Amino acid sequence: MLHGGGFFIGYTIAKLLGFRTQSARTISVEVGMQNPGLSIVLAKQAFPMLPLAPVAGAVSAVMHSLIGSLLAVLWRMREK
Repeated sequence: MLHGGGFFIGYTIAKLLGFRTQSARTISVEVGMQNPGLSIVLAKQAFPMLPLAPVAGAVSAVMHSLIGSLLAVLWRMREK
């Protein structure tokens, strides 16, 4: 939900502010693709006794890559 919401909100707000479609898509990707590497490092430092704490960041990395790639393919197909 974090990444999907980020992609949607980034695109929607950019369009509401009058950005062109290409710029709105770029903003959407920037908002939706958060930094899971940072969350992994922070989880390791904040919870050293919990070995599974960084797993959420790893899952997040996979999810934002999948959603971002799917969105890029869908947008590319719409242009044709």
